[in-house]
Amino acid sequence: MTADASLPLAREPRPWFLTSPPHPVRGAIAREQLLRQVDAATSTCEVSLVVAPAGFGKTVMLSAWVACQPQSRAWLTLTRHDLGDEGMLLAGVLSALQRLPVQGAPTPAYHGDGEGTRALIGRISELVMAWPTDVVLVVDDAHHAGPRFVEQVVGVLAPLTEGKLRFVLCGQVELTSWFAGAIAAQEVAVIGADGLAFTSQELLTQVADVDPFVEPHAVEALIAATGGWPIAVQLHRLTKDLPPAVGSPDWLLTDYVTTNVLGRLDPEISEFIVSTSVCSRLSPALARTLSGADDAEALLEACVARGLFLTWTHDGDGTKVYRWHEEFAARCRDYLARTDGARFAKLDVAAARYLAARFPAEAVFNALRADKPKLAAQIIQSSWVKVIIESGAATLNAQCHKLQQYANAYPELLLVRACCLNQMGDEVGGELAANQAARLGGHEESFQMTSAFAGLFLANSHAELAAAVDAASGFLEHGGVPAAMYPYCLFLLGWAELRLRRYTQRAVRFLETALRVARTANLP
Repeated sequence: MTADASLPLAREPRPWFLTSPPHPVRGAIAREQLLRQVDAATSTCEVSLVVAPAGFGKTVMLSAWVACQPQSRAWLTLTRHDLGDEGMLLAGVLSALQRLPVQGAPTPAYHGDGEGTRALIGRISELVMAWPTDVVLVVDDAHHAGPRFVEQVVGVLAPLTEGKLRFVLCGQVELTSWFAGAIAAQEVAVIGADGLAFTSQELLTQVADVDPFVEPHAVEALIAATGGWPIAVQLHRLTKDLPPAVGSPDWLLTDYVTTNVLGRLDPEISEFIVSTSVCSRLSPALARTLSGADDAEALLEACVARGLFLTWTHDGDGTKVYRWHEEFAARCRDYLARTDGARFAKLDVAAARYLAARFPAEAVFNALRADKPKLAAQIIQSSWVKVIIESGAATLNAQCHKLQQYANAYPELLLVRACCLNQMGDEVGGELAANQAARLGGHEESFQMTSAFAGLFLANSHAELAAAVDAASGFLEHGGVPAAMYPYCLFLLGWAELRLRRYTQRAVRFLETALRVARTANLP
């Protein structure tokens, strides 16, 4: 498909739990001095960085900061699937800003209606400029966006809104390299690991509230042993044993978590944590699938109540979505991989199958980690049209690339990758992938169906597009399209038929049916 007739991609609004800060952690140590540092940074700089390795309490501290003034502070969490996708990032920013409490006339809600990046930038600018105060957007796990985030999003929106929209980017230390010049010119504020580490006085004040007889030398010993690393301090409060210091090898922290945390819990809770930590973010239903526990939601709440590195927020329908602290979950996964790799793979497969319909990109990640290429290929084949229409071409392309050694067995993946590359603007790469698929493909129905719908993306002429529409329509009529892709395939056909301008009423029927099916399935 030529670039001048590109598909109007549906920039899907971010799920509720990615545009809401985590619920305050029970028993968390107050960081008043740090909150004042963030206040000072955002008042003087358009961009502030909060950067440190995992376990320094960045997310907990910033969620508390947002809660202090929620009417002008928005939240956006990025995932590994956001790398380099300008449209997805801008859609995320807009979704996050529209979660701010309405003041005055409400801004029309964003429903992922196929806007291009220019329109998204315009809507963000309009919203910010109409807001009665400056707005600060906290972007958690910002390192997932990649360095182009600075140019494509921050570098455009900050000057366009005349400084009314400010950013706090939270993540790994690589963020500082993206702003090296601006940091040197003191145009970007940085709060790093040294600032995030607990001080003796800070910790002494908090511990004294619980134990008025605490000895200052005991606090000094804890700070000396841990370097003030917040996750280590929290582990000490949980276990009363000295944990490894910041910078310790991963295996040492894994051993500590295994022995001093998991080993001291009731076996039911311990097994539940290990099983569910396969997914960093999960719903009660997913936790039930992974653990087999009928009381999964109660067990999740028990983990939250005990301070076991689990936070939560609400999804759009009121369902709680839970998130393990990534460092803690990584240690649990490491323990599981060491002791029972087969069980780890089995849990990954269960997660992949559960997530496939709604979150196929995450599902493919789990399938690949379990070394199940057939399952990963099946998930892609049953969801690829949905993923591309929802602006996931870059992520899908990367996942197909990881499966390229299986091209002979699954030539459909080459067609999918051709569509991704085409949507990403690499028409030559797309043509090469499509030609390779044609050489390897056969007469199997799955390949023929993928080829038919791929033609809607790749057609370079009116005749090619007409032939692709007719072929794809046949698969819809005979029920060969996977249920998860059905409304998206209807939308794609309706859009293509409109382009052809031959059967306008047929195109409208396709689009109306797609909308009706999507609403029935409660799709965004």
